[in-house]
Amino acid sequence: TAVADEDHLPALTLDLVDPHERAVERVDELHVAAGRVRHFDVDGRQDAAFAIWIGAEADDCEGQDAEPSTFGHLLLVYASQLRRCVQRLERVLTEDLSEGRISGSVGTYSVLSPEIEKISLAELGLVPAVVETQVLQRDRHASLVANLAITARAISQIARTFHTKMRSKYKELREPRAKGQKGSSAMAHKRNPHKIESLLGLARKVSSLVGPALENMELMDWRDISHSSVERDILPEVTGYVHYMAFTMSNIVQNLEAFPENMQRNLDNALGLWASQAVRTSLLERGVPPAVAYAHVQDCSFAAEDTGIHLLVLLGDKCLPGTTDSVPDL
Repeated sequence: TAVADEDHLPALTLDLVDPHERAVERVDELHVAAGRVRHFDVDGRQDAAFAIWIGAEADDCEGQDAEPSTFGHLLLVYASQLRRCVQRLERVLTEDLSEGRISGSVGTYSVLSPEIEKISLAELGLVPAVVETQVLQRDRHASLVANLAITARAISQIARTFHTKMRSKYKELREPRAKGQKGSSAMAHKRNPHKIESLLGLARKVSSLVGPALENMELMDWRDISHSSVERDILPEVTGYVHYMAFTMSNIVQNLEAFPENMQRNLDNALGLWASQAVRTSLLERGVPPAVAYAHVQDCSFAAEDTGIHLLVLLGDKCLPGTTDSVPDL
């Protein structure tokens, strides 16, 4: 629709609305979302929280007990990942969403000069796009949504780890709870991690918005507004969801209850299986053939799982194939 009368230069709706939306996205929604995620920066105020959680735990590798590490180490890995998410969002903010265009029908400047475009965009904190049609190409917006989806998935990964460690059989973490808060409407003993589970669900919702953003890139040659109805829906959603997710996870991390004594108990209950690599390496250093060392440690490890006897005990009871030596003997 043309916006024109005797007192106005001819301009189209896209000339006016699109640059304004870019400015709103940059200043209001994206900046707030990135600011929330920035709470996890390893150089930020979370350092103290990460440092105190040093409880030893048996790391999971493909769902099986692996060598021990610390919970604090894992948190710092997640914090570093979220720092990269912030850096990506800031690049979107300063590069992909820094341009606009006010160029009239099909972007030819037939009635609007580039100077008018430059002055008008400067008022919005934008610069003219180098080469464009009447409509800004939607790779910019797809980049925004995709990077927010990556951020949502990074938060979801933390939520998934927390959720596992909050299970009754582990009891290594506990979600912050209000006094008198119910876990289950029927089973009064439960401490259901409602906030964590809501983050897991919202990450799926954010991921579902990436497809429409990518499809919006396929605009017709010079003029197409098929993207408009989609963006009016997905852009407020995706920025709002990630903002909420970052805010919620930040509060969870600040007030999370951690139980190092339970981490140690779970490590002890692993029957020493986490030491299999160290045992095998020691055997190799003492001249045991690789295949023999692997098979012996594997047999003893499987026996420990089946019988509940500690791996060290079984290694002392069983001799290496073809010898009278046990692992402790070597």
